[in-house]
Amino acid sequence: MEKWKQIKVKHHYVWEYYLKSWAVDNKVFWLTTKGNVAHDSPKGMCREDGFYKVSVLDVADVAYILEWSKKSPEFLQREHRKHLEPFLEASRAIERIRASYIESDELKVCENALLFNTLENHYCGIESGAKHALDGLAIGDLSVLEDKSVSIGLYSYLGHQVTRTKALKERFLELSVKRMPPSTARDEAIRLTEKNWWFICFMLGENIGWSMYSYRHEEKLMLIKNTTDTPFITCDSPIVNIHPNNDVLPKGEPSEFLDMLFPISPSYALIIATSTQWDSLKEGVSLNAVSELNARIAANARFSIYGNMRSVIDANKKEVGTW
Repeated sequence: MEKWKQIKVKHHYVWEYYLKSWAVDNKVFWLTTKGNVAHDSPKGMCREDGFYKVSVLDVADVAYILEWSKKSPEFLQREHRKHLEPFLEASRAIERIRASYIESDELKVCENALLFNTLENHYCGIESGAKHALDGLAIGDLSVLEDKSVSIGLYSYLGHQVTRTKALKERFLELSVKRMPPSTARDEAIRLTEKNWWFICFMLGENIGWSMYSYRHEEKLMLIKNTTDTPFITCDSPIVNIHPNNDVLPKGEPSEFLDMLFPISPSYALIIATSTQWDSLKEGVSLNAVSELNARIAANARFSIYGNMRSVIDANKKEVGTW
């Protein structure tokens, strides 16, 4: 079968290649929805069929997306419109297919390829752009980020990893539009957000990645080495805000400050900080520090945590979802 005809239905919202850093004999320990610890291939983890399936955009959808875009600086709005264009072309192509009323297996394959592969291919490109950085950081080499293209690739990947997860989609809907007073306007806001979230989260990911890269010289970048007997874990929402101001915020309240924790592997974690809370970790981490960071990772999880040891999943499973 020609490659473009291969429909990509199984969409990962956390990269499988990233999760493999916790694999032993190609299996990762993880927490099931029933609260049990299982040991399986990461192939099916952080994955949902059709999660990045795009919608056919109409005039109302485009207007809603551009309203979101207007919250960004002008140059990012231009980037948003540039990224939107391939999806508009895909929508027009799908509309032509459906309007033809021709029953054809070939046309159905074309339609499904546009619906399921278009955004997924964008994310595959972003992941590929971060591979060099992740490979270097996984062996403790922070110098890989001295290469501008590698650094841009990593920050782009981190920005999108914040926004592309199932956890963020559900939290956003719960904490924003669904809290609006019942009305026709609320119902329409929910409809437009749910229909177009796939592109809204892509725009937001672009914004976050650009912001992180732009302010990289004003923030402290630390690659933390874990030499304790307790490995780092990761989760289904692996970018964690650990800024100390968050500890006094009501649950679910958005933070104005960011100290970003991103576990790289059982032995390394990346921290990009604006506060001084974590400065001491540059000299090494204690068992207590690892336990605290793991607890914060687990709290940020929506559904599950992942690790290379059963014991570390057991130790943190009660924290899952307490963010």
